[in-house]
Parts: sequence; C-alpha cells; structure tokens
Amino acid sequence: MNQIEANPRHVPEIVDYVVDRLMAEGYADLSDRSDLHLYQDRSLHRQMMEGKIEHTEDVVCATDDIIREMGGRIEGSEEEWNSYQAGAIARLHDIGRFTEITKYGTFNSRVTGFDHSKDGALIFDFLFGNSDEGRILERLGCDLQVIEEAISYHSVKDYRGNNQYVYLIRDADKLALLRRLDFQEDVINRDQNLAAEGYSADVVRQVLADHTSVSHGTVLTKADSLIRLFAFLLNINFDATKGLLLRSAFLPELIKKFQEYSLPNEVIKAMINVVVEEWNKTAKTTTFTRQDFPLVE
Repeated sequence: MNQIEANPRHVPEIVDYVVDRLMAEGYADLSDRSDLHLYQDRSLHRQMMEGKIEHTEDVVCATDDIIREMGGRIEGSEEEWNSYQAGAIARLHDIGRFTEITKYGTFNSRVTGFDHSKDGALIFDFLFGNSDEGRILERLGCDLQVIEEAISYHSVKDYRGNNQYVYLIRDADKLALLRRLDFQEDVINRDQNLAAEGYSADVVRQVLADHTSVSHGTVLTKADSLIRLFAFLLNINFDATKGLLLRSAFLPELIKKFQEYSLPNEVIKAMINVVVEEWNKTAKTTTFTRQDFPLVE
C-alpha cells in the first residue's frame, strides 16, 4: 500500500515529540523573559508562537495534499515520495522561528537580521544528527541530509539544486499561506503603516515587467500587500500545487479584494497572464491557460 493511502498525516512520532518538547520549553522561556523589547506584551509573543504552530500544521496538511495530488510520485518521474520524510520537513521547516521569537520577540527578519531557515537546519542537525532520534527517522527511510537541506533552503526563492523536497516544502508553505487569505488580510489590516487606499505602480511593475515576487520594502498600501500575496504564485514549482490553488477559494476571493481596493480589471488580468506564462515555463504534465483562472469582469 502506498504511504499516502495508509496514513492521513505523515509526521513521524519522534518529530512530533521533539517539536512539542521544544514548544513547551519556548513557552516557559517567554513566561520568564522581561527583556523582549520589540513587543512589551508577552501575551502577544504567545499569540505569535501559537500562530506559527497553526501555520506549521497547515503546511503539514498542504504537503500531504500535494503528494496525494501527484499520486504519491514525484512529478515527471516514477520515483515515489517518502511521505514520512516530507512530513518531517513540513513539521520542522520553521523550527528556527522559535529561536527568533524567544530571542528577539518578533518574526520580522528585516529588523533582526535573523535567518530562521539556516538556524532551523542547525537545530535539526543538533537534535537528529548522530542521535537515536535521527536513527529512528533513518529506519523510516528518511535521509537526514535531505531533510536538513530542505529546512535550510525552504525560504530561498532562487534555489536551483536537485533536492525535490526543497521544492515541495516551498510549494506547501505558499499553499498553506494562501489558503488562509482571511488570516493574511487580518494581519494586513492590523498594520498601521499601510495606507488604506490606492496601490503602488512599482509593486505592479515588479509583477508585470519583472515577473518576480514583490519586495516587502516597496509595499506601501493594503492593496500592495495583497498584490505581494498574489505574486507568490509566480514561484510555484509543481503542476499539482498549481491545480490545488486553482481549485481553492483563494483566487476568487483575492480578485474580489483587488476590486474592492479599486485595482483596475486590466491590471488584474495582466497579472493573471503573467502567472499563466510563468506556470507554463515550469509545467511538467499540464498546460495552463487564462481560462483556468477566475473570470475578471
């Protein structure tokens, strides 16, 4: 029986045990800290940590969904995914975030200069390298170096290596985020630095002319933040992920939000055309067309 049929959640128990233990230690640390100066309210730190835990579980589900969409095999090949290895990566990919929140009181790496991906890889190596915990993963067919590399590079958009699990976790991370548009919009609405109206020509240009993700430093309005979310679509690796996104509620809801913020339909259509172009550049099994996307009228 294929692993994907045998178990709806493929995180090895040892990974859940280790991560849950770290979370408990992190909560205790937050309760004792009085020097976290970036946010004075420690209850906010706990909310941020709980939000990251929820996101991680969303990524675990998204990873399983993508593998299931592929029929359990790596897209374009006959090689099967190791679902336990994929689940371990999904559960561990943001583990460096908990160092960041307990050390700095924020996940804002632009403020801290902290690389949570590299730190997470170091934590994984410390916890699972040459250890009983690591040997348990190896008995499940997991390759510790593959897991460490996936954690280390999961937020590197120009990764060009051969580790398919890096591309998988990058897709699952975006899929999980985009499925929670309501949460993302709540974060945007709470950002008092964003203008409520209008959009920035430079943000649109990055999508239409450069075909690239939007630099956070150029985001000035709430509409800009939504365009930045949309630009995540420009760097999707697998056709299976693209199909899941097309069938999700995310795109119709986002287009409706664009229109509420008075983004011209011509701009929305042009951005969708860019996504279609980029998706077909990396397509392995499917040809995508404008008709696959929601109608803009």
